[in-house]
Amino acid sequence: MGTNSEIFNIIKSMSMNEKRAFKIFCKKHTLGDQNKYILLFDTVDNFSSFNEKMIKETLDDNGYSSKYFSSDKNYLNRIILKSLNEFHSEKTCDLKIKQNLISIEILFYKGLYNECLSLINKTKRIKLASESQYLILEIIKWEKKCLGYSKGLLEAIKTNNLLDNYFDNIRSEKIITDFYYKSYYYKNSVGKTPQEQLEENFNEIFLDPIFKTKDDTRNIHTYIHTYIQIFFSI
Repeated sequence: MGTNSEIFNIIKSMSMNEKRAFKIFCKKHTLGDQNKYILLFDTVDNFSSFNEKMIKETLDDNGYSSKYFSSDKNYLNRIILKSLNEFHSEKTCDLKIKQNLISIEILFYKGLYNECLSLINKTKRIKLASESQYLILEIIKWEKKCLGYSKGLLEAIKTNNLLDNYFDNIRSEKIITDFYYKSYYYKNSVGKTPQEQLEENFNEIFLDPIFKTKDDTRNIHTYIHTYIQIFFSI
């Protein structure tokens, strides 16, 4: 997909609240040429398809040079994404964690290890509501680095040992997701695959020992969507 399509599709996908937030963000963070980027944004938004020639003419007619149009367009793309990041930063647990991880990394490289650990502890409380094992690994990575510098290697080793549990969870989640995808793949094979073969395929999945425990991972994706609605409501 070209840059023209990208910026057009992003702008057209934005809600009224997102567009309002972008303009506020642009006024706060863009000096000098801020009106140029708001004008470029509005011009793209007003067209039903991306029309580079007319967009350039609009810029020129409003006293802004279109000489560096490609650079302006790329910059606009970046500030739109930054404004969307800011607008949505508190929407989900995962997004809150990602925002905090950026701050944690900055604090770490400034040598503010105690402040870093304080934010890590706050972020660990958010993680309880997050299903992303990968984000939890990121939190632990920074925690062990901070502990190594501020509390000593023994504390870092203790934290590092926690990783085994999460790696096990990730492996289990991968297996379960594989089963989930395979189940729906088999479901979509009805009429193309003999019934006997389908039954054999499903038995191979649901006789796996992991289904005997059904421990979390949303109860094995709600027991593979209630055994694919009781094997397609046989």
